[in-house]
Amino acid sequence: MLTKDATFEHPRFNAVQSKAEYRKGLLSYLGEYGECDIQVENVIEGLNAVTVEYLHLCTDKNGNSNPEENKQKLVTLFEFENNKIKLIRHYF
Repeated sequence: MLTKDATFEHPRFNAVQSKAEYRKGLLSYLGEYGECDIQVENVIEGLNAVTVEYLHLCTDKNGNSNPEENKQKLVTLFEFENNKIKLIRHYF
């Protein structure tokens, strides 16, 4: 699914992570939320790239949610090389 040298970027936080660092970060979030529902709002396909606009509606383990955070539209760019993800870049 990912190239060997895939990277994750979050320009707002000046974050650039390797595949291993990104995986470690994702695994650290497991169990943090009670429930999450991702709602895709828009998809733009380009040459070797896809941009996805979505909502990430979440509640914590106690059933609490932050309505302002849940309304925030998120945008992520996926760039591909040889049918595998080469880059994931979050814009929010």
